[in-house]
Formats: sequence, C-alpha cells, structure tokens
Amino acid sequence: MPLKAVSLLRRRTLSTVMTEPDTNPRDLILDVFTRIVRNAADLRCTGLSPAEAAFCRVMWLEASIDNGGFSAFFGGSHGDFASETLDALSRIGASDTASLLRDAMALFGPNGPSRDPVSRNQELSRFGSRARAKLSELDEAFYSQEEKLDQLKLDFLRSEGLLSPGPAA
Repeated sequence: MPLKAVSLLRRRTLSTVMTEPDTNPRDLILDVFTRIVRNAADLRCTGLSPAEAAFCRVMWLEASIDNGGFSAFFGGSHGDFASETLDALSRIGASDTASLLRDAMALFGPNGPSRDPVSRNQELSRFGSRARAKLSELDEAFYSQEEKLDQLKLDFLRSEGLLSPGPAA
C-alpha cells in the first residue's frame, strides 16, 4: 500500500467512505486502517484491541513490502514485530501470506530475524545472492496474491465488527 494512499485517505471522513454504497473495498480497508492507526500509541499497538492490532500488523507488512519488498519490512521498524505479524496473518486467515513471511523469516536462521533493528539490518546485509534471490521470489509471490489478502482483511474487519456490512468485494 503506497504511503501516498494513506495521506490522501486522511482527507476523507469515516462517514463519507462508510456510507458510499459504491466505495471501493480498498478504500474501506484504508479508511479503517487510518482510523485505527490514529488510536495506536506506538508500533507495539498499545491502546488497540487484539483484532485492531492484528489488522494494523498486516497492513504494515503490506505497506512495507509494497514499498521495497520483504527487505524493506525486515529493514524497517515494523520488522521488529515479525513474529507478531506472523500471528496476525494467521488470525485473519491469511495462511498463504503467513507462509511467505515464515519462509522469509527462515532466511535469518533457526531463530528468525532479531528483534533489534541494528542486529537485524546487519543480518540482512550479510545475505548472500541466494538469500536475496529468495526474498525477491517471495516478494513476487506476495504481489501475486494481494487481491486475495484484501478480501481476507475485509472479511476479518466485518467478523470483528470493525467494518459495518457494506459492499462486497
């Protein structure tokens, strides 16, 4: 999800997006994300319900990958919470995406990526050509299934009462 989309969406109100019957499902997702993120005290999702935190983690993963692949996710602050993101993907039913993240985490070794950003970035910088090629392969697999991930997010938001029933995707 391009960061530009989030800033553009901030100009729209929740009531506008939620009441327009022809609203694009992606706009609904971004609207809920914007509303929830405003309540998050930090990247630990302090102040959010477990469902809201799971949704935010999935959105942050997607935004990171869309802006530079799994390398961007692990290289940025959201990578501090890779394990929680993996749990969040499972919680929303995104088993295919969870598998991709699990495979990417495995490239860091049996313990996965460090929670410490400096250590994790050092680990990333030591990746050889095979690991980098695998990350690129995982990026492409992620991009090919994003539409399915959007539907899973919508279904999750509805099931958790975070999105009122609206147009089907």
